Amino acid sequence: MDKETGQGNCALDWTFGAHGVIVEVDPESGEYHVLKICSAFDVGKAVHAEILRGQAVGGMVQGLGTACCEGYIYDEQGHLLNPSFTDNKIPTARDLPDVIESVAVETPQLDGPFGARGVGEHPMISVAPAIGNAILRAVGCELTHMPMRAEDVWRAMNQAAPIDNWITKTPNKSCKK
Repeated sequence: MDKETGQGNCALDWTFGAHGVIVEVDPESGEYHVLKICSAFDVGKAVHAEILRGQAVGGMVQGLGTACCEGYIYDEQGHLLNPSFTDNKIPTARDLPDVIESVAVETPQLDGPFGARGVGEHPMISVAPAIGNAILRAVGCELTHMPMRAEDVWRAMNQAAPIDNWITKTPNKSCKK
């Protein structure tokens, strides 16, 4: 960055990655459990593999919270009804997937420190859409809001018939929340 003009390359390069998620959904209650989550990120050069894994797993769990249980609830007058972690739930050990995997893809970043590229918040960003897609595949209903609670899945499943063939059909729009 040029200190005089504020112009320049403020980020070396973007980090690329993806998540894969497998869920199990109870068709009667809408309750679901993430059985497995896996991330793969091109981190440039993995300087310390265990710290990188910790960063990835921590980000995935944070993304799980955003997707499944964290959210603000307001009354009709706009007053926040859950202002603390006592009321605004975060994931516990009971909410964790049975299997958490992380894969580091290494394409050294030529102008990065030691060839590394940032992976900070990336592991949390796409967890929610990955879980939403897994729920879509499991029961045929698309949820496009967070958090995706069991009652939201139940309501979506009971608003319309699930999609017969999720690969070739567009999600039933009446099922979309």
